[in-house]
Amino acid sequence: MGNNCNSCQYANDSQNTDDGMIESFRNQPFIPMPKDQIGYTDIDLSADSHVPNEQWVCFQEPPIEKINLRQSIQFPHSNKAYEFKDFVYVGQWKDFKPFGLGTFYFKDGNIYNGISENMLPHKMGRKYYKDGTIYEGEFYMGKKQGKGRYISQGSNMIYEGVWIDDLPVHGTETWNDTMQYVGKYQNGKKNGKGKITWKNRYYEGEFKDDEFEGYGIYQFEDGRIYQGHWKKNKMSGVGVMKWTNGDYYEGQFENDQKHGYGLFCIGGVKLTVHCRFGSLLDN
Repeated sequence: MGNNCNSCQYANDSQNTDDGMIESFRNQPFIPMPKDQIGYTDIDLSADSHVPNEQWVCFQEPPIEKINLRQSIQFPHSNKAYEFKDFVYVGQWKDFKPFGLGTFYFKDGNIYNGISENMLPHKMGRKYYKDGTIYEGEFYMGKKQGKGRYISQGSNMIYEGVWIDDLPVHGTETWNDTMQYVGKYQNGKKNGKGKITWKNRYYEGEFKDDEFEGYGIYQFEDGRIYQGHWKKNKMSGVGVMKWTNGDYYEGQFENDQKHGYGLFCIGGVKLTVHCRFGSLLDN
């Protein structure tokens, strides 16, 4: 998901989860989930036909907050823990394999609580990562797919939005209530149109790989507004800088400075100027 734009010159920005967070996903853009092709009619749902009667182990489940989901299908549930090569499982079963609502305690330290198919997270669940991060939302065959919320270690950053193939594509990213980004992503980074808002300033426009790139508007803390082109977080290209008293400069910029020809309007008087990295040159 990129970073909180520490590389930006102007970006001076300074677990707990609950089951109700799922409801907040309803207003996010919707990505259709692939349709299930499995039918459940005329299946023997007895425990003897689905739950192993051996191989269970003594296992004390870690104290995690489990997601509030109903069992989506009525395959049998076992409270016994069963050990597999890479995880210990407690939950529902189908054909002697984990299926439906249950909890996977992976030996690498990750935990998944939710619905699974083919021993993979599927449909809806919550995953606790060993580094302290949490994802809760929709899955498709082991990958984040659909609407979901990602919470970083210590809740420093929260992303809520749409995922495809384990990566964010459109949503809201909030850092410690000091910075918020709303917009698009590509390959896990801010790309395309979006808006970053700080306490007393904002940038709205185009991004490339987490940086201001292309056309955008930036409002400074002192009220100045720059409207124009950017390159690698710097004002570069043609743009307009407007001051709160009505004065403005319209012309060329490079590396955050007036560079090239432009038009100054000061107190209503217009003057054509030639600048070199912020300094006026004699015409």
